[in-house]
Amino acid sequence: MERVETALTGSGEFRLPGCKSLKRDENVFQIIAVDAAETPCERPTSQQRRWYSGKKKRHTLNTPVVIDVSTRMILCVATAFGSMHDLTLFRQSGVQIHPETALIGNAGYRGIWQHHIQSRRPGPPRRRC
Repeated sequence: MERVETALTGSGEFRLPGCKSLKRDENVFQIIAVDAAETPCERPTSQQRRWYSGKKKRHTLNTPVVIDVSTRMILCVATAFGSMHDLTLFRQSGVQIHPETALIGNAGYRGIWQHHIQSRRPGPPRRRC
């Protein structure tokens, strides 16, 4: 995986904008979507409990991806242990989103509206107290 990333970035034809580009005024995206996927990985030699996903019943790597909905361009990618919740991983990744950008997330991002007011998620409307 590392060799592929090095080859792609070295070619100059492939570049991710990065997490900081989401906050800049010149890069205001209309709508971005965030979702995470768990991919199986080899059993680690130490700290196996951190990598074990009870949902998948195996050791996994959790990877959230931020995508611009209109261009389908990947803006930001992060990785973490398989046992980490999607919203926790998003918060710890340090992604800062421009206030005018709308954010779409699935049910795993239920409390994201507390950090970004322009967030939406499918399902019944949320109640605010």
